[in-house]
Amino acid sequence: MLVYMIYDKSNGEIVHIHRNVDINGRSYTCTEEEIHRMIPPHIDQKSVGFISAELEQPPSGRQVKMSVDVTKNTLIQTFIDKDAPIEKNE
Repeated sequence: MLVYMIYDKSNGEIVHIHRNVDINGRSYTCTEEEIHRMIPPHIDQKSVGFISAELEQPPSGRQVKMSVDVTKNTLIQTFIDKDAPIEKNE
């Protein structure tokens, strides 16, 4: 499945994930103009970049933390240890 990820250029954090699916459930590509229209309106378009990747299934945020290496423009997938203690934000 072709997935587009919009990321913050300053730190590689993914701020939006999008996929295009036709009526038959097949992925299809977007133009750069279409990708720019996907960017949520509260996000400055100049502060973000995009990357696309073929993923079998977009992973759950509980299983994988995804980000982008902004120097190489590559996707980083960090698998989360399900047995690790949950961090508390104070």
